[in-house]
Amino acid sequence: MIVATATDLVLCAVDAGSGRARFGPKLSYALPVAELCDLVQGGSVRLDGDHLAPQPGATGDPAAALTELDQARGPLTVPDWVRLRGPHCIDRYLIAAVDAGVVQVVDHNGRKVLRVADAGPIDQVTRRLLTVLDDPEPGFADAAFVLLADIARVARTHLHGRDNRKRRTRLSALRHAAGSGGDGDAVLRTGINAAVRLSRLAGTDPRTIDKQIGLTPDVKAAAPFLGGGAR
Repeated sequence: MIVATATDLVLCAVDAGSGRARFGPKLSYALPVAELCDLVQGGSVRLDGDHLAPQPGATGDPAAALTELDQARGPLTVPDWVRLRGPHCIDRYLIAAVDAGVVQVVDHNGRKVLRVADAGPIDQVTRRLLTVLDDPEPGFADAAFVLLADIARVARTHLHGRDNRKRRTRLSALRHAAGSGGDGDAVLRTGINAAVRLSRLAGTDPRTIDKQIGLTPDVKAAAPFLGGGAR
């Protein structure tokens, strides 16, 4: 189960024309928060105090992964999930985008780069971002998408120029708005704090960003073309 909000975040990070991808630790650690938000909204997970409680019948990735980790390690908090799931999380969604025919991973002068095969889904995600920022009262799922796109540093690239001035102001207002309460809001706010903190720590890692988040040339080559899975 590749969740919708995380998929949209990855597509939001890809330029529909050039294929340039704004991938990095901030996006990688925002994705597990998006997963949890969708799982809570779908009734697959609830909060039991500070801990995540998978609900009976929840299946698929990441719901199954959450259940397995919960059983293996004991009750998980939101920061636990973000820390465990964040490394290499982009790989899972990039492979799904390749499988869906949205992007291709190609060799260009010895480097693996993205080529956009179908710009439609990417354009649709951009329109979603702008539509949410035009909505005075977005629902939880839309607000979560925008806030996570903001902390992942993939929103602002779509908000340049005078025409988007009001949208930039709206984004700032959403960032500082009081939460609506409930499990979804608690997961979102706690997850954002964890993602910001963990991505800063990843930035001090001596390895390259590609190696931190799993987007090494070998992984890029193996996953789409040789059937390898994400780690």
